[in-house]
Amino acid sequence: MAPPQITSSRGPTPTAAPPKSGQFPESFLTKYPELNVIHVDRELGPKESNEKALVANLRFAESLGAQVVRLKGRSVADAVAEFVRSKHITQVIFGRAPIHDWRKYLYLSAVHRFLRESPPVDVHIVTQEVEE
Repeated sequence: MAPPQITSSRGPTPTAAPPKSGQFPESFLTKYPELNVIHVDRELGPKESNEKALVANLRFAESLGAQVVRLKGRSVADAVAEFVRSKHITQVIFGRAPIHDWRKYLYLSAVHRFLRESPPVDVHIVTQEVEE
């Protein structure tokens, strides 16, 4: 079974976030030693609003032993779907930022487009807790 992939991107689309305590137990990391974290730098659209958070998240992924993969594309969904197809990946984990305004629909649209464009894969969505 191919290892799961976690997507990372900019703005209101899927975003990598440090997992909640206990979310990725050591048994998970042992089972999937080839974990990839994907960051898609979109050709169009807004640039990263919090570059420091993105860098911290990607470093966190690397500290867990993940391979960070940087892709470029017109859309996160299409770039990730093509990567999944080319690597024969069977599971994908999307991070979900705590957004509650109109950007929520952009996120949902990206996930929906990924589901339409990707080969058959299991999709998991991990939510990020709101900081107070």
